[in-house]
Amino acid sequence: MNKFIIFSAVVFLSITSHAQSTYQKVYSIFQNNCSSCHGGASPESGLDFSGTESDVYSAIINQSPQNTYADGKGYKLIYPGFPEKSSVLRKLNAGMFTHISLNPAEGANMPNNGA
Repeated sequence: MNKFIIFSAVVFLSITSHAQSTYQKVYSIFQNNCSSCHGGASPESGLDFSGTESDVYSAIINQSPQNTYADGKGYKLIYPGFPEKSSVLRKLNAGMFTHISLNPAEGANMPNNGA
């Protein structure tokens, strides 16, 4: 259920580029569910969700992913208006939407602990 909430929030954030009230909810989800791996001194994949709302927003909206396959496809971490081109959403999808599938070159689904 938590994964579906995160996925839904990312989809909504992808559609609305500056919805701050929605973003505050997404930020809270990232803080509570993602910052243990993606935060602190050495965040996984260089993606740090432990900063301020503004820092995290700037780090994910329209930013290129480190993954060379995803970057080569023109994906962004969060691509407003294009959820299928949002790397964060693609990593969280895990088969919920069959038209958005993660290519093996993009790495593993998140969260990696299967939660």
